[in-house]
Amino acid sequence: MAGAADDGYGDFYKEVGRRIRAARMNAKITQAELADLIGLTRTSVTNLEAGRQRMPLHLFAAIERAVRAPAGSLLPHLDDDSVAQLDRTVGRHLLSAPDTTKDFVQGAIAGLGRTREEGQGD
Repeated sequence: MAGAADDGYGDFYKEVGRRIRAARMNAKITQAELADLIGLTRTSVTNLEAGRQRMPLHLFAAIERAVRAPAGSLLPHLDDDSVAQLDRTVGRHLLSAPDTTKDFVQGAIAGLGRTREEGQGD
């Protein structure tokens, strides 16, 4: 069975981490301060910023609030094929989830594609 490190999303998480680090620095807060704000250790923040540790959606939202950056600025833009692949991968993990959770997650994934399309006009 493929592990988290070889599922093809390593670069995605590295880019998310890079963007979180940039937003944290722009907000002029240290890794330790961010860790306190979101309830993690400084080491976990280091690992998130390096793309070595994945985060649940509620933690991503806490980081968004702590660094005062819109979620879209923390996520890399995905092409249509990547959005479709992400939707399929997440869909397999959501098979036993409640319908409300499925709807929320699938809406968020669909929003990634819309965010990319809206940004093309800029």
